[in-house]
Amino acid sequence: MNEEITIYRLRHQDKILGQMKMEGTTPFYSKDGFWWNGAWPENWVGTIDIYEKDAHINRLDINNRPLFVSDIIEVTFNRIFKKKRLFEVIEYNDQLALRRFPAGEVMPLSHLDQYKRVEWRSFSFLQSS
Repeated sequence: MNEEITIYRLRHQDKILGQMKMEGTTPFYSKDGFWWNGAWPENWVGTIDIYEKDAHINRLDINNRPLFVSDIIEVTFNRIFKKKRLFEVIEYNDQLALRRFPAGEVMPLSHLDQYKRVEWRSFSFLQSS
C-alpha cells in the first residue's frame, strides 16, 4: 500500500525547529530532515498547534536543498547574460505558486520548469515588511 507522504517545515515565528513528515495520517518529526521519529521531540516546546507549517514543494534547489513555501529563491535565466530574478514560493488559491519578489506578479509553480538554475536565498518570514 502506497501512502501519500507530505513534508512540512515547522517554525515558530522566525525560528525553525525541524520538519514533520505525514505518512498517511501518521506524523514523524525530524530536526534535520534525515533522522525521523514518531514521538514529539522532548526539546521542542509546546504542541504542534503553535507552529507554522510550510509545505515542501517537492523540489530541490541546485545545491539539493529542499524548497518550501515561504522560501525566497533566485532563478538564473539567459545563460549568456546570466540574468537573475527572485521569487517567493507561496500558496495562492489553494495552489503552490511563485510571486516575483518582493511584491510582483503571481505565476504557477510550473514556471520553474523553464530554469536550469534555481537556488535558495532566504526565508520570506525574515524579510522586513
